[in-house]
Amino acid sequence: YYGYDHETTEYSRDQVQQHFNTFDANFKFFNGERTRGDLNYNAEVDFYSLNDNFASSELGTKLDLGISKWFNDKHPLNINLITDFTAFDDTSKQTLHNFMLQPNFTYQGGAFKIKGGINLTSHKDNFRIFPDVEANVRILGNKLTAFAGATGTLRKNDMRTLTDYNPFLLTRFDLRNTELMDFYGGVRGRVRIFDYQVQAGFKNADNLPLYLGSRS
Repeated sequence: YYGYDHETTEYSRDQVQQHFNTFDANFKFFNGERTRGDLNYNAEVDFYSLNDNFASSELGTKLDLGISKWFNDKHPLNINLITDFTAFDDTSKQTLHNFMLQPNFTYQGGAFKIKGGINLTSHKDNFRIFPDVEANVRILGNKLTAFAGATGTLRKNDMRTLTDYNPFLLTRFDLRNTELMDFYGGVRGRVRIFDYQVQAGFKNADNLPLYLGSRS
């Protein structure tokens, strides 16, 4: 920790030093080639255990199941199911569990590609539907393509995500979600051996965490 007056206040090294211990495990299964029914599938499990030297600890488990069905070798229908569990313990125990169902379909035309889908989220019986859409139009073959889209999701504010961003954080807080919306557009393409992309957008964050300085 930092930010105190060394002339008027004195702390021992153990009082201002922070340690994080993290254990991560990841398992993923997927098919290397499409099945006879033009299906791809995958299953992924993430697990982590995090604790610091001020008796705060957190456990997280995330399961991601996905399946894709291809039509005419170029139009995929994708369905993803995500369950994300977090248990945090300091002076009291808290949980933050998110569920997401993400279906989308992409249609590939001659000079255009359109993806339409949703991200259906659930948290403590609160349901939100976010868009997952994008349109691409080729203007000059592979040299110039215009695109635009909109996506939305929930982002967790837990011990791991917040201390990754700011390791000097005092680990005493309430677990909450931030609702994110992203609207974007731009152009991309390839000129000889160079790929390029120019993009602009607008992002809206609802319930974004703010940081306050503390001398305690």
